[in-house]
Amino acid sequence: MQRQHKPNVISGHDLYRMRGETVIRTKADIRREAREKEAERDRKWADQAARKERMKQLEARRIASMPLSELEQEEAEDAERERIRNRFLDQEAMDEVKKMSSLVAYAKTASIRERQLKEKKLRAERELEEETIRDLEVEIARMEQMKLWQERESA
Repeated sequence: MQRQHKPNVISGHDLYRMRGETVIRTKADIRREAREKEAERDRKWADQAARKERMKQLEARRIASMPLSELEQEEAEDAERERIRNRFLDQEAMDEVKKMSSLVAYAKTASIRERQLKEKKLRAERELEEETIRDLEVEIARMEQMKLWQERESA
């Protein structure tokens, strides 16, 4: 069984409407429209970037006019201390300051070494004294033991 197809019929009004809505574009037209769309997109992007930059500037002015919070004050003080420390380290890098610093370090080292030697000598004297006392105690105990043995032998 063969199927018959009915032809599609378009009314004159529909044909006229379709011809009016249909636009025939050449490749040049398509390229031009693409360039225009891209230019419009770039313009919008530039407008957005400018608005964003303006908002950043307004926010920076607003923040600058506000009093600092405790945390921000601490951070500012820390930054100031760091700046002072860096200035001190820069001065330390100068030759005269290096020489003075090395002399101060040597003086500290020498005084520590002298104190260590005194402590060592004092410790040796104490140990000798303690050893002498132990020797005397042992000698006294030995003599007492001998005295006890002599008394036992004579008794």
